[in-house]
Amino acid sequence: MTPISFGVANIMLYMVLVVAQLLIERKLKMDMLLEVPFSFIMGYILDLYQIIIPASSESLGLRIVILLAGNICIAFGVYTVQSHLVLAPVDGVILSISNHYNKAYSLCKNC
Repeated sequence: MTPISFGVANIMLYMVLVVAQLLIERKLKMDMLLEVPFSFIMGYILDLYQIIIPASSESLGLRIVILLAGNICIAFGVYTVQSHLVLAPVDGVILSISNHYNKAYSLCKNC
């Protein structure tokens, strides 16, 4: 076990990606600022899930519930990217690269 939890490591990575966006775009925008609290919320939620959800659950019913909850979270994530609400820093840096090089978002996301 490391002294840094998965959620804290995620927060640190997200902050690096926000800085990368600032370097790519060379200006501070409101959507970049909103990624900072989003990063902390997501990091703490990840730590909370690691406490709540056991790593190897034997119950098939619980596994199905977790799968459905994961699918709902992914659908919400896709909605936020397409509607340009608060983006995760991973998606924000890809959008910055896409805009900077005038390439399609989907092309940058898949490369």
